[in-house]
Amino acid sequence: MHESQAGVRIGSEPGPALCIRRRHRRLRGEEASVLVLVPVGILVLVVLATIAVDSAAVYLGQRKLENAAAAAATDAAGALAEPGFYRHGDVSLDPASARRVALSSVAAQSLGRMALDGPPEVAVAGRQVCVSLSAAVPRVFGQSLPGVAATTVVRARATATAAGDTTAAVPRRALC
Repeated sequence: MHESQAGVRIGSEPGPALCIRRRHRRLRGEEASVLVLVPVGILVLVVLATIAVDSAAVYLGQRKLENAAAAAATDAAGALAEPGFYRHGDVSLDPASARRVALSSVAAQSLGRMALDGPPEVAVAGRQVCVSLSAAVPRVFGQSLPGVAATTVVRARATATAAGDTTAAVPRRALC
């Protein structure tokens, strides 16, 4: 190796301009693969975002249905069998009255875009009332993804016990 008059080595080592050109040629293939990977990555993120939004919509629908069932059960627990209560102090629920109150409570609830799958199931035993609801929750983006149902069925149950009778213990969730 020897040096030129400008102090630059002349020989087998490439100069800085040649190294940059070679590096740039190698990167062109990598840039092309990045151009393919970025849209694929964005598509994956969009699909994950739609799944997250739909899952949140189903979760909120489930919570709204649980709140409606709890409100209906609590309202129905106030439907005491009046003759037995006022004559003997017996705390028990009138099944027909409790069912009527629970149905009107569910009808008064705002369920948004959810549609009940059938009439609410109301079971009454002694001082307890159980309300079971089932509804279809529409998905926000579910219709746009192939193979995903447009709605998801959610179910909710709630039990309420009329307070008052201290002589008989009521087992927890004996009905539901």
